[in-house]
Amino acid sequence: KSTGYKHINRLPSAYTLLIRNNRIELQRYWKMEEVNMLNYVSPDDYIQGFLEHYTRAVRSRLRSIGTVGSTLSGGLDSGSVSALAALELKKQNQKLKTYTSIPLYKTDKLVGLKRFGDETAFANETAQFSGNIEMN
Repeated sequence: KSTGYKHINRLPSAYTLLIRNNRIELQRYWKMEEVNMLNYVSPDDYIQGFLEHYTRAVRSRLRSIGTVGSTLSGGLDSGSVSALAALELKKQNQKLKTYTSIPLYKTDKLVGLKRFGDETAFANETAQFSGNIEMN
């Protein structure tokens, strides 16, 4: 698939790219149309099922020979991943080290009322909620 850049293409979703002996191979590893639909009884079952899959996905990425770290912004994506990782690492008596980008200057006049530029306060809330995050 083409992009806005000359000679740079996008890798289609659910494909891997292998370059070997000056040959490019695309290989599809997943097809959405082959996924079985879930039919749980209650909405809580869907929530529990999602949480189990999400936790397993995070846990599988915590294997390391060193300290595990993550970026932590004020958003829900990095916040939920960091909170789940911290919970899993606590079982191993380890803390999660997180890194947050903090602007050098005030951003109030740059972003507007419904947006924020300094995510420190939100990242700190996630760290406090988790109880097992070391902010760096």
